Amino acid sequence: MKDFVNDVIENLDIGPTKTRIGLITFSRYPILRIALNSGYGDGRSYRTVGSRITMFAIGIGTYINPDELEAIASVPVDRYMYVVSNFNALTRSVAGITARTCNGN
Repeated sequence: MKDFVNDVIENLDIGPTKTRIGLITFSRYPILRIALNSGYGDGRSYRTVGSRITMFAIGIGTYINPDELEAIASVPVDRYMYVVSNFNALTRSVAGITARTCNGN
């Protein structure tokens, strides 16, 4: 996961008025890894409707909850929700995720 995060953020212009990053990992319980201070509450993530925040939801492995991922991902969900089998497959998704973040598409 660390390599994936580094690969994504090295291509972004990060700053208080630019791209901001937040990261929450889920297994049995959510763990806040990088705070964004928005879009999270009551032990469940949720979509930030009407905001300027783009939320990517990424499920890794076989024991994911697609409904939870759909609730997290920005709309249209098919552009911002990724389901991959393992971290190697996740690394192959870096270019698409970075492009959608930088272009707002």
